[in-house]
Amino acid sequence: MAEPDCEGQRDLLDAAAEGALPPPALTALRAHLAGCAACSAELAALVVVRAELSALPREAAPEHLARRIRAALPPAPPSRRRALELAAAGVAGLALGGGVAGWALRRGEDVAGRDAFAAHGRGLLAGLPLQVASADTHTVRPWLGARLPWSPRVAQPEGFTLLGARLDLLDGQVVAALLYRRREHVITVLCAPTDASAGWPAGPRNQRGLRLLPWVVEGIRYLAVSDVAAAELRALAAAFMA
Repeated sequence: MAEPDCEGQRDLLDAAAEGALPPPALTALRAHLAGCAACSAELAALVVVRAELSALPREAAPEHLARRIRAALPPAPPSRRRALELAAAGVAGLALGGGVAGWALRRGEDVAGRDAFAAHGRGLLAGLPLQVASADTHTVRPWLGARLPWSPRVAQPEGFTLLGARLDLLDGQVVAALLYRRREHVITVLCAPTDASAGWPAGPRNQRGLRLLPWVVEGIRYLAVSDVAAAELRALAAAFMA
C-alpha cells in the first residue's frame, strides 16, 4: 500500500506522462519524485506503456469487446482508470491481430533500451536528481568508484558541460548515470561493465524524438540518450573513446 503522502501525487502521474500537468502541479510532483522511488518507477512504467502503445498499428476493437474490457477494469481513481483503459485498448487491438505474443517478444528483446529511454525521461521529470553534482571529473569518478566495483570514464569534451552523476537501474541492475548539458539539452549516459550489459542495445535507436547511441571502451558499455542531433552524440562518444 502506498504511503499517505504518495496518494495525492500518484493521481497526477498519468497527466504527467501525457505532458498535460500544469506547471505548479508538475513542480510539486518533481519534488515528490526526487525522494520517492516507488512513484518514480510508476511514472516510468506509464511513460513506457504509452510510448509502446503509440508505436503500435492502430486497429479499433469491436465495440462489444471494448465494453467487456471496460466493465472488467477494477475500481480506480480517474487518472489510474484512464491508464488502464489505454493499456486494455492496446492489448485488445493486438489480440485481434494475433500480435500479443510478438509484442511480448519484442519487449523482452529490448528491455535495456526501453529502460534507458525511461531513465532519461524520468530524470527530466524529476528535475535531474544528482547524487553528486559536480563538473569535476576528479570528484565524480571517485564518488562512483566508491559505490560500484568498477569505475567508468568521465569525459569533459568541449561544448558539453558535466553536471554530475547518480546511480540508476537498467534491466534490473545498478548502473552509473552521468549527466551532461549541451546548450539547453540534457544527455544521460548510462554505463556498466560489458559482462553485465551483454543484452544492451548494440546499435543506435530512436524513440519519440529521443536518440540512443551505444559504445564500448575499456570493458565498459555506455548508452547515451538525448534529443540532441546524432552527430552530437557521436562527438560525445568520441570524447570517451579518445
